[in-house]
Amino acid sequence: MNDTSPASGAGAVLEALRGLRLVDLTRPLHADMPFFPARVPLSFERVQTVTLERIGVNSGRISMSEHQGTHLDAPIHFVENGITSERIPAEHLVAEAVVIDVSSAAAADPDHRLSVAGIIGWEADHGPVPAGSYVLMNSGWAARWDDPASYNNVDEAGVLHYPACTPEAAQLLVERGVLGVGVDTLSVDNALVGDVKGAAHKVLHGAGRYVLENLARLDELPPRGIVLMIGALPIVDGTGGPARVLAFCEAT
Repeated sequence: MNDTSPASGAGAVLEALRGLRLVDLTRPLHADMPFFPARVPLSFERVQTVTLERIGVNSGRISMSEHQGTHLDAPIHFVENGITSERIPAEHLVAEAVVIDVSSAAAADPDHRLSVAGIIGWEADHGPVPAGSYVLMNSGWAARWDDPASYNNVDEAGVLHYPACTPEAAQLLVERGVLGVGVDTLSVDNALVGDVKGAAHKVLHGAGRYVLENLARLDELPPRGIVLMIGALPIVDGTGGPARVLAFCEAT
């Protein structure tokens, strides 16, 4: 008789992951980390509310935007009636992932955006983007994280400059059947979208796809052969939230 208990299923998963390299793609949350400027800024804050000395337990409270640090954007973020954080199916949080490296282009042009041509060029070298996967864009921008001014890269006119994704590229990835797109920058959109605010977000969210932002260590991952696990918070009515994002891949 085959053992179909949950324990045996978990054991099979653990066995499949055994020997793979774990890369944590998550940024620690703290008050000095970079964050996207907003009309009503809300910086991260943690306050110790009780201590072992006082009542025998350590605890605190935190306050922050849903879209700070390494986080996942739910479709409701840019689309009316999009699904909220708690409605994201759990099976969408464990998936294959691929990495498209645009770091050379981004080093030459901080406004570089992943394009249709860039995706097709990647597929020529590595095969089709898998349906049901997350596409992660490695721009090399993560190296700036510890210098918020450099990471935000704001010019004298108040415009932020960092690598992102074109709406056309986002549309192609939707057609490829991806679950979402991840970037190592503040946003999947930048100022080059012209008059359409959040154009790539709207394409992805409009198709029920997700966005991961402020990812770390994408340069440590291979182009494909990655298992991605996203510890997203099921916030009721949430437009997104902080997430622990882990990648498993072959050891090199």
